[in-house]
Amino acid sequence: MQAALRFLEILTLRPDELGPADLDQARAAGLDDDAIRDAALVGALFSMITRLADTLDFAIPTSFDPTVKALTSRMGYRLPLPVFLLPRV
Repeated sequence: MQAALRFLEILTLRPDELGPADLDQARAAGLDDDAIRDAALVGALFSMITRLADTLDFAIPTSFDPTVKALTSRMGYRLPLPVFLLPRV
């Protein structure tokens, strides 16, 4: 987790400093390329959503808190599988 957060910190705050050595360090810490890609996508989406929310002065109602906890407790921030990949019952 720390390796992903370090990678995201550089990607977000100092993207011009991000290079192959940072990827190597994340891999050496145990992250595979899928985990690195997922972290980068989540970071990018979070950044975009936060900037839009700040620009539009958007506030999430506190009544949404239980929904957020329920959604993230099951899957974290992973994207769900596309429907066609789910097993048929």
